[in-house]
Amino acid sequence: MSIDGLASGLDTTSIVNSLMQIERQPGVLMQSRQTSIKAAVDAFTSVAAKMTALGNAAAALQRNSGWGARTATSSDPTLATINASDNAPLSSLTFTVDAVAKAHGVAAAADVAQTTSAVASGGSLTLTVGADAHVISVGTGTLAEVVDAVNNARLGVRAAAVNTGTGYRLQFSASATGAASTFTVDGLDPVLGGTVVTAVGADARITIGEGAGAYAVTSPSNSFADVLPGVTVRAVSASVNPVTVTVDGNADALADKVSALVDAANAALAEIAAKSAYDTKTNKGGPLTGDSTVTRLRQEIVRSMVDGLAQSPLTPGGAGISVDRSGKITFNRDTFKAAFAADPDSVRRVFAQGATTTGGAEFVAAGDRTKAGVYAVDVTTAPGVGIDAAGTIDGLPAVGNGSLLTVLATTPGAASGVSVRLTGAGTGAVGSISYEPGLAQRISTLVSVATSSTDGSLTSSKAAQQANVDALQRSIDSFENRMTKREAALKKEYAALEVALGNLKNQGNWLSGQLSSLSANSGG
Repeated sequence: MSIDGLASGLDTTSIVNSLMQIERQPGVLMQSRQTSIKAAVDAFTSVAAKMTALGNAAAALQRNSGWGARTATSSDPTLATINASDNAPLSSLTFTVDAVAKAHGVAAAADVAQTTSAVASGGSLTLTVGADAHVISVGTGTLAEVVDAVNNARLGVRAAAVNTGTGYRLQFSASATGAASTFTVDGLDPVLGGTVVTAVGADARITIGEGAGAYAVTSPSNSFADVLPGVTVRAVSASVNPVTVTVDGNADALADKVSALVDAANAALAEIAAKSAYDTKTNKGGPLTGDSTVTRLRQEIVRSMVDGLAQSPLTPGGAGISVDRSGKITFNRDTFKAAFAADPDSVRRVFAQGATTTGGAEFVAAGDRTKAGVYAVDVTTAPGVGIDAAGTIDGLPAVGNGSLLTVLATTPGAASGVSVRLTGAGTGAVGSISYEPGLAQRISTLVSVATSSTDGSLTSSKAAQQANVDALQRSIDSFENRMTKREAALKKEYAALEVALGNLKNQGNWLSGQLSSLSANSGG
């Protein structure tokens, strides 16, 4: 309860608030410092997100498998179409479509008046598919019951009651196409006049080439799967005219990936610049101004691009990427596509992991932290039937899996993450690999080093700043607790002062009364 100025006339609440405002200044400074550090934590988070996006863009190009985008074209889609999976070999095939696949069909020779008319009074039908005969119960044997029974049996044959305009015709059709789709139906009533074949099941057939060397390929369906590795050709219609299908590299899809990599790199650089900028007009810096981690990271992004391009087998800018003096990275799509059309392997080597090998070791892959270099492969146990290889790569222990030798990514060393496949059965020094990471892999390595959840430079810097935020919060909480007690003590002191002053005032009033009484009595 406030007793402001009851005796003193003072605004003691304002006095206490003013005193506490002065005493809380160290806490205000701590909160200001904490706000600044929180901004740095948020800035590290933002930069790390941009770096992760950069790593994702690089991952799409860093391995040879990422360069397998394909276009599949047909010279006449009315005759045949083509689909190709990623990494299908580049190829071309010319052929004629001799026949498309057909499903076998059988119908009753005559109509019946209604779907309730009897067509299998014996109560069952025998459906022979291939070499297998199946007896199907059809109830009382009406047309509708026969259709339902055959369809519900799910034996690869469908039945239907076809309205011919003058009655209903019982029709059977194979569910699948091909020469193996033939079947027979027995057990129908004589009134139907037996059965007739409405379509002969036949395979699709294409003939590749011309003249004496031509050869045929057949398929029970119109799809010819893996007629080329990773390629499916679909016959559309028969014709004497040849059709050519082609599998080629998809330059546009790859250009999209490279463009995304450049955009992600520029976005990361822009984010670092924004968070570490210094405004000379206000003399204020950003949350990461002067931070060595992001300063170094900006330099490494540009250096990774420059170093990757320097290793290019193409002329400067031949892969479509260039870096100016300010560190701005640009991408020329047309230059990239022209280079890829002329020499796709050289363009791939600008970006993807690669290695030249000697002896009996074949390069398979490398890890995100593998460094460029020449690594010797030594085998202590040769692979065999049921025996995994064992050995070392660049002196580091390698785990064997059949003929595959891999240095685990957790193993410290320049060759960390390298995998090779042994092509021979010898032991000892079997060969070496000369590894070059490529531009995209350099970026992936940089991102891994920066954003690793265990020892990433950005992760560590953010964690250190967060620890400062937490420590300041503990200090702020402790300080505020002291201030709360201090404020309560001041209020208590001023309340006691008002009480004391009130008591003195009361005593003064009593004394004044006594003195006035004495004076009056004396005068009397």
